[in-house]
This record gives sequence, C-alpha cells and structure tokens, in this order.
Amino acid sequence: MAYIVSSTEKVRGKGADYETKAMLYLMGGREDSFEIYSFAIDFYNDVTGLNVHAEKAWDLQSKGNVAKGPMEIGRELVTLFKNYLSDLTFNYLILFMAGVPDTFRIDSSINTFGIENITEKALKSVRNGLVKEATDKIYIDNDKITDENVDAFLKKVTFVIDDKTKAEYIKHILSLNSKFIPKDAVLEGIFNTIRDAQAAKKNNSSVEGEMVTHLRDVYAYDRTIKAREIRLMVINTLVNRDIVGVGAPRYFFPLIQNYDGIKQGEVIEDCQLQISVALFDKANSEAFWDLLDAIIDAVIDNRKLSTAETYDMISQNDAVRKTLLDVLSIQYLISVMKEALE
Repeated sequence: MAYIVSSTEKVRGKGADYETKAMLYLMGGREDSFEIYSFAIDFYNDVTGLNVHAEKAWDLQSKGNVAKGPMEIGRELVTLFKNYLSDLTFNYLILFMAGVPDTFRIDSSINTFGIENITEKALKSVRNGLVKEATDKIYIDNDKITDENVDAFLKKVTFVIDDKTKAEYIKHILSLNSKFIPKDAVLEGIFNTIRDAQAAKKNNSSVEGEMVTHLRDVYAYDRTIKAREIRLMVINTLVNRDIVGVGAPRYFFPLIQNYDGIKQGEVIEDCQLQISVALFDKANSEAFWDLLDAIIDAVIDNRKLSTAETYDMISQNDAVRKTLLDVLSIQYLISVMKEALE
C-alpha cells in the first residue's frame, strides 16, 4: 500500500530552531550518525535521516515547547505512530523535545531514553494521549489502534531531551582543533545558515497528499539535504570562502608559478576536485577531518612558515599518510587554512 504524505507544515522561529537541532542531533549526536547520508525535510516527519541507499530510516518528530504533561507528549507521538503502522520501514522512531515535566522520568539525569525511564503513571498518560490523538486522525485506520500495536510502538520510541545550545550542536559535528573553533556567535551564525537551508526545503511546493511506495521516493520532491552539504556549509563559513568553488588562495600560487596560465587552472581544478571528493566521501571522512585538524594545528603554531614548509612539517603525520589527497591538494588545503587564519 502506498504511503500518503500528510500533516506537512511550515514553522518559524523557535519551532524551526528545534527542527534544525533535531537534524544536527541525527547528524552528530548518535553512535550511528555516520550511517546517515541525507535528511528528508517535512516529508515523512519533521526530519527523517536516510542511509546512502534510502533503505534505512531514522524518523524524528520535534517538539519545541516544554510539554505541560505526559498526555501532551503522547499526542506528539502520533506521526511516529502513523509511520510505524505504515508499509514503509522506519528503523528508529525518535521524539526530540525541549523538555518534560519533573515527574515524567524515573532518572531525570538521563536525557536519551526509552519507556523504561518513564514513570508508570506518566507512561499510562502518554499511552492515553497517543490513543486519543490517533483515533482523531483520519489518516490512521482505527482498526490498527490496538493494545498490541500501541505497546509494541512505545517500546521502539527513543525520547531525547534537548540539552545543548545552537553553538554546541555545531561543535558536535566538528572534529577540529579547539584552537580553530570560533566564538559561539559565529557558530550560531552557522546554525542559522543551516536552519535557513532546511526551511527553504519546507517552502518548496506542497507535498500534502502525495503518494510514495519507497523511502527513496522523497528524492523526487526536492525535500532532502545531504549531510555533506551541511559539512560544506560549515567549512565554507569557517574558512570564509567557497573551498571548492572559487579561485585558489594566494598562498598556493608560489607552488605553481612555473606553470603557464592554462596549466595553473587545471591544477587548481584538480585540487578542488580532490578536496571535494575527500570531504564528501563518507568512508574516508574521518581521515579528511584528521588531516584538517593537523593542518590547523601546524598553521596556528607556525604562522611564518610557507605552504611548502608547513607541508614538510606534517608530511610524516598519520593523517597525511592516510588521506586520499595528493601532495598539491594537501598544500592547496594548507593555503586555504593559512589565508583563513590570518
């Protein structure tokens, strides 16, 4: 049976911030975050993470206000419940919340938990709230709202309490030397850039009522953002330039001064292509960030060294030896960072 897209919405302000926090939680706040290749925006749910072949899904509903009570939390679960009952497979079901009442959790120090950390009284109210909300929705078949389905669903839900600032979510997806991480105001600016890109997807043409039969069908609607696009937004902001889309930094030109103009252009394009591939290659992304970290450390501590001298300094570093980048591409990246750290 086809999946029918329903209850899409456009949110602004605090709600939009929480949807971005939710996406960044999926991107960098889980042990399996590395598996997530892209994010479906306001299609199956507020945010749905997908692996590279869209065969695995992390479905997430966000709630930007602190819940007044467990009944309200139960009502917020209805879209996740709808997706659980559908013919599509959502491997992980997550409710991302600004906060919960003090009496909701057994251990209030745990911010990511299942129903085992919800008090018996609160869980009963959550269940009642879910059943009532599901019964009221025309897109859920009442015949499926059984004790068995409700109980099985609740056992699969992960509850996440937001406990980080905007800046902290950006720091969480960076694997860089702390010397290079900018002030929180800059990180909040990066967060807002990601939020605006996410919101733009919601402002595309309405998908309400569309019918799909596979998770991958979302790609036909321009409602996805790839994790690599987000990483590129971050690094472009950090170095204050389009790292793979404009001319080379001036510190690179002494290395290619003996080439004619045409050859210089070819070398620059090849370096940019190699960096782009390394940045977007999920299998080798850790090696890229380790290399960037080593470059930043060397540049910060040895600002007077030339690009070539900086490369010589780090050439035996494991991060250099493990990367897929060639010598000139690494030196191009060093040049970018030297210019950014002036």
